Amino acid sequence: MGVGYALMLVAVRDFPLRTAGLVLGAVAMTGVVVLRQIIALRENHELATTDTLTGLVNRRQLYERLRMALARGRGRGNVAAVLIDMNGFKQVNDNLGHESGDQLLVAFGRILRSSVFGTDVVGRLGGDEFAIVLHDVDSVDKAVAVVSRIMAAMREPVEIGDVAVQPQASFGIVLALPGEDDADALLHRADTAMYQAKQNRTTGYAVHVTAPA
Repeated sequence: MGVGYALMLVAVRDFPLRTAGLVLGAVAMTGVVVLRQIIALRENHELATTDTLTGLVNRRQLYERLRMALARGRGRGNVAAVLIDMNGFKQVNDNLGHESGDQLLVAFGRILRSSVFGTDVVGRLGGDEFAIVLHDVDSVDKAVAVVSRIMAAMREPVEIGDVAVQPQASFGIVLALPGEDDADALLHRADTAMYQAKQNRTTGYAVHVTAPA
C-alpha cells in the first residue's frame, strides 16, 4: 500500500434487543475505524518531501525527482533543468522585513508552478533559490519558452502588504544529454548558467551548452 491511501477497518458488533428479560433480536452496529498510523505516515512523508513555506517540493525531493526523470528518459536526453535565483530578495527582507520576504517567496513559487506543465516539478532548494525539472523537452527552445512564460508572469507586481513588489530572478537552463544520468552534474551546469545570467542581465537567463566532462 503506497503513501496517500488510508486503510479502513470496519468493526461489526451485535447489540441484543431485550424486553422483560427476553431477547427479541439484535441490531448490528458498524463503525469505521481509520488507522491513525497511516495518516501519520502520510503526514510525515509530506514533511520530508515538501518545503513548508511554499508548498513546493524540497531540495532532497527535487533531486530525487530529477534522478527519476533521467532514468525514465532511458538516455533520450528529453529532460531539462532550470535553476533560479531571485534578484533583490535581500533588499526586500532588509527594507520590508522577513515576513514580507516570506510572502514574496510564496508568491514567486506560485508563479513558477502556474507557468509549467503538470508533469514538471518545481522545488525550492533553500533561501531564494528554486529549481524546475522539465519533462519531454527535446530542445533548448522548449526550455527557453517555459522560462519566457515565467518572466512574462513576473512582470505583474506582487502585493506585499501595502507595497507592490515586482519579482526579479536569474535563470540557468541546461538540457540533459542523451545517456546522461547524473542529477548533481546536471544541476551544477544549470547553476553555472544561472550565474552567467546574473552577470549579464540582458535576457535574464543563460543556457549551458557545454557537454559535461
